[in-house]
Formats: sequence, C-alpha cells, structure tokens
Amino acid sequence: MRDDVVYGMPILAFQSEETGADLETLKSKSDKPTSLTDREVEILRWTIDGKTAWEVAKILKITERTVNFHLQNVMSKFGVHNKTHAAAKAMSFGLIATV
Repeated sequence: MRDDVVYGMPILAFQSEETGADLETLKSKSDKPTSLTDREVEILRWTIDGKTAWEVAKILKITERTVNFHLQNVMSKFGVHNKTHAAAKAMSFGLIATV
C-alpha cells in the first residue's frame, strides 16, 4: 500500500494560506491553553448555563462589552470561532467541571 493513500483516498498536504503554518503548528493550537483567568472561567461557566453576554454582564455587574472581550480572549486561546465551541473545549480540557 502506498504511504500517500489511505482507504483509497490520497492524503493531501495541508498548509494554511493565511499564515503558511503547517499541520503541526495548527495542531498545537488545539492543545490545552497555558491558562485561563478566573474571570474567563467564570464567564464560561455562565455561558455553559445558557446565559447570554447581556445576562452575564448583569449578573457580574460588568458591561456586555467586557463579557464579549473575555469570551474573545478564550476563543483566541482555544483557536475556535464561537463561544459554544470554546465552552465545549474548556469542558473537554477539564478546565470547567461538567454538571
């Protein structure tokens, strides 16, 4: 069997057009982040409970913009594009206890 064919389908080399990153670089983005702040964890917990950014802001007595700022930081650390995916990753990494 050829090394570049798996289950009858050719293996394609992947390279990001934006950054020129190879597959190993992209894979490392999915690893557990170095750390989340206490506030990021707190906001993710409320997000997992189904609260909107506006609701979290009212609960924590901060602005909705601040909630979204922290969510953006978490999404960046996890390399994801939405808060639902960020919450799922945090749970899978064991950073937030499942209920």
